Amino acid sequence: MNRFTESQRFNQWWLWLIIGIATLAPLATLMGIGRPHSVTSSAVITELGVVLFVIVLLRACHLNTTIDETGISYQLFPFHLKTKKIGWGDIQRAYVRKYSPIGEFGGWGYRISFNGGTAYNIAGNMGLQIVFVSGRKLLIGTQQATAMSDALLELVSEGIVNSDMVTAPPSI
Repeated sequence: MNRFTESQRFNQWWLWLIIGIATLAPLATLMGIGRPHSVTSSAVITELGVVLFVIVLLRACHLNTTIDETGISYQLFPFHLKTKKIGWGDIQRAYVRKYSPIGEFGGWGYRISFNGGTAYNIAGNMGLQIVFVSGRKLLIGTQQATAMSDALLELVSEGIVNSDMVTAPPSI
């Protein structure tokens, strides 16, 4: 039985506004509006192709997270074609925390931190921090921090997960 399930997509209005503006420039140039003579149609079509590729990639991209009795599963599609599973035995600590996407990871998406650790995040500034037994760190972003934390605490109360492993956040 899943204690927690979440699916996230890139739905930020400001992101789509930026992409919309980025799409207008090559379209206007392709139609001959303000086109300098040095710009070729093939260059404009290539630029438009890149923008369309980014749109398709962002529309296809989604982050799925599940917490259950066996562990934590996640998938950032299309970067992960299969769901990744982390068993409770591989986890030293897991807790929901506030973080700085830009300050700690340089933004959203699939990110690697300079301080060690990896993040998969779509939006916001709350995530599930996982510290592996090996010392490696993984942060999985969430838009449902309270529900995620409650699921972890429920597993502790049922004795499925050790209370030393799961710590409640100071406040969400």
